[in-house]
Amino acid sequence: MLLTYLQMNSVLKEDFEKKMTVVGLLKQYAQQRDVETFARGLSVILSSANHQPLLQHIRLNSIVRSIYYYVNSNTQHRS
Repeated sequence: MLLTYLQMNSVLKEDFEKKMTVVGLLKQYAQQRDVETFARGLSVILSSANHQPLLQHIRLNSIVRSIYYYVNSNTQHRS
């Protein structure tokens, strides 16, 4: 999560409103796992070319975390 924070600060710099919106979307995604709402929100907020590195970073981390969550939740249900 620290890397996401650092990447967000490097891309969004002083745009506090966008930073808080991205954090809100990340929290909502962590709770609901609604990929469509998460992707739609990010595409609206991070729409310019200079936002692409942050989008790629979030996409990669979201996929890795989702796989980790899925594997751990399935392992716990089997025990």
